[in-house]
Amino acid sequence: MKTKLVAYGIVFLLFSACIDDYNGGDGDEPYKGPLTETNYLYSEDLRTSFLEEEIVELDEEIAELKDIIANGQADETTEERLEEAEAEKEANTLEIDAIASYREQVFKITPVPPRPPCPKPRSCSDWLEIIQVTPPVAFKGFRMTVYTANQEIIGETSGELQALEGSGGLLNSIELKWDTQGYKGEIFVKTIAEDQDGFPIESFITSSID
Repeated sequence: MKTKLVAYGIVFLLFSACIDDYNGGDGDEPYKGPLTETNYLYSEDLRTSFLEEEIVELDEEIAELKDIIANGQADETTEERLEEAEAEKEANTLEIDAIASYREQVFKITPVPPRPPCPKPRSCSDWLEIIQVTPPVAFKGFRMTVYTANQEIIGETSGELQALEGSGGLLNSIELKWDTQGYKGEIFVKTIAEDQDGFPIESFITSSID
């Protein structure tokens, strides 16, 4: 399954990112601005939120498939999909665990960890304060786009990944620019991280700006 391959791929990347081989990102200079609890976002917090939502949906599907099987209404396709859904859930769970372990390493070093991401709770007024996104150095590319409920872009990353000063070589940084400071309402946040082989890893969550 593609989902399973993506999940195990990111687990490998997170733990194989070697600080000794770190090249400082694609930018010319590291980001030197001050970090606060609200002015930057750790990209993998969004990835975790996405995976958790996927697990909730998979749990619902698994329960439905098991009911179909228990009622004697299953066919070969039902059994195959149940196996696939359970494998996807396991892969997502392993990826969440890997992300959590890497996050713990990062924020033992980085002096100002960000607050839990705006998707938790789903309504958050601090989105417009975020000016930097920090992906792990395992990724050679990263993009984040924020859409309104009408699919208009109001925020997106700009420039190239740069080393994040003070992160012990574990994080890069990229600027997040907003087209508006007055938007209120539902938002859709999409991220695409590019691994070292150029494979895109896509995540998305919904939230809101109050």
